[in-house]
Amino acid sequence: MIHLKINYEASLAIVEREVELLSLVAVAAAAAVAAAAAAVAVAESVAVAVAVAVAVALAVAVEVAVEVAVAVSVAVSVAVTVAVAVATAEEAAAVSVAVAVALSVAAAAAAVAAAVAVAVAVAVAVAVVVA
Repeated sequence: MIHLKINYEASLAIVEREVELLSLVAVAAAAAVAAAAAAVAVAESVAVAVAVAVAVALAVAVEVAVEVAVAVSVAVSVAVTVAVAVATAEEAAAVSVAVAVALSVAAAAAAVAAAVAVAVAVAVAVAVVVA
């Protein structure tokens, strides 16, 4: 009987250690699940921030494109109005200067639009890399 009692107590001690180890594993698994949930939340926040940044960049690009279109339209309108108003050769020289200035303004606006488009492309590329 003593021999059975010793085996029982040894078996009980082994089972108790295994229960303790399983408890530790369960705690570690719960911590891993919590860490994964936090990582998902951070990833979602980054995705939202990237989407907002892309939307803002596109809105700015559209606004600049509209402003460039308006500037080009005004430059063409001024050039046509001046050309119609010109009747003499002396006035023609002044008109060509005015047209050159208007076209320079339009070219500068187009350059600004191109720079904004490049900036938007870079922002989108960075957003895609970050995401």
